Amino acid sequence: MRANLIFGAMVVAVAVAGPARAQVASAAMPVSLTVEQSCRVQASPLTFAGESGAILAAQSEVAVACTADTGVSVALDDGRNAAGSTRRLADETGTFVPYAIFVDSAGTRAWGAGEAAVTGTVGTGADLRLTAYGRVETGRLPAGTYRDTVTVTITF
Repeated sequence: MRANLIFGAMVVAVAVAGPARAQVASAAMPVSLTVEQSCRVQASPLTFAGESGAILAAQSEVAVACTADTGVSVALDDGRNAAGSTRRLADETGTFVPYAIFVDSAGTRAWGAGEAAVTGTVGTGADLRLTAYGRVETGRLPAGTYRDTVTVTITF
């Protein structure tokens, strides 16, 4: 009976004490976002096709994608086969054909670097799309493929 009494007293003591209360602590968690300014550029091929002795034209699209509201300058170098500031296509035998790239379809404003670069602003939700207009006078050339590579550089 004494054991029952002790057990009963323990049950009463636990019931009177009730459940243990949990301690609560809190802290503020700062949340931030840093968007770094960035851009990328893509250009489609500028492909001339036609007969020898003709003046040929071609177009290339240059697309610039940046973080919103970014001002950019889009420059073209003179290409790998340039002689001074003259862009030239070359075939496998070393025959060169001068050509030009313009900002406008009329061919009145050359597209290059420095002051000849094109400037614009990339808005929200859309790329800046520019058209490069190429022109070449083929003269009397042997049939074949003439190539060059122009580097498009964006400064932002």
